[in-house]
Amino acid sequence: MEKNHCQKRLWYNNHGYTLKIMKITILLFVLGIVPAFSSTYSQETLLTLHIKAKKIGEVFRNIEMKSEYVFFFSDEIRPEMERKIDIRVEAETLDKILDKICTETGLSYEIIDRQVTVTKAKKEKVQVPALPQTQKKSIRQGYRS
Repeated sequence: MEKNHCQKRLWYNNHGYTLKIMKITILLFVLGIVPAFSSTYSQETLLTLHIKAKKIGEVFRNIEMKSEYVFFFSDEIRPEMERKIDIRVEAETLDKILDKICTETGLSYEIIDRQVTVTKAKKEKVQVPALPQTQKKSIRQGYRS
């Protein structure tokens, strides 16, 4: 007796294999779609500040009250935190606000999730290219007696 072709088990009729392929396809689809819809809090949050002659520490506390950010800074920058500044921004992201503050004060910042770490700006060493040395002419003077 000859076996029917429909009864033969082909590799693509294996239900376990098909199920694995479906799971992998769904996983890759979900992993591809999720990053497209995600955005960070710092890119979404727009802040409006109208501050005149207030200490930088007070400005940071004001931002903390208006947003979900928390500011951290060390004691070494405490003198800079006492400096008074004026800032007026309308619907700006935190990055742009901190850029304005830090350029005026010599501070730098790093945003990790909803935590902002404020530090002293590192001074970059500027290397001046060496000038080519010109040959010095030697002048010899003889002694006259």
